[in-house]
Amino acid sequence: METKLKIKENWSALKKEIKQKYVALSDLDLVYSEGREDELLATISKKIGKTKEEVTTVIKDLQTKMASKPQGEREDAPSEKSRFATSSASKREDVDAVKSKISSKSPSDREDADIDADPRHIEAAKRH
Repeated sequence: METKLKIKENWSALKKEIKQKYVALSDLDLVYSEGREDELLATISKKIGKTKEEVTTVIKDLQTKMASKPQGEREDAPSEKSRFATSSASKREDVDAVKSKISSKSPSDREDADIDADPRHIEAAKRH
């Protein structure tokens, strides 16, 4: 029996929701091609131990849930990525500043300063 499933939402967002719900699924398990929905359902159902009909219901429920979310709530992951990127950039700038400070020192002073270039040392120094 072929199950009809229409992917109404953005597949990448829907895929992310499915992967959160079923951690056993990988990106390879969730490759979507138009017209091959039945193969996708078969792969998912085999991986998570549910029937194709149950998987279809889960996907439709997730689509409904995603459609009812306000736009701001759907964008949580990118803002988290943005926060992480900003934090990483700040740490890189700190490391670069220490490295440039070290390179201006004489060779004998650099040996001791190399330890300070480690990002963990920079973070520890900021806390003190």
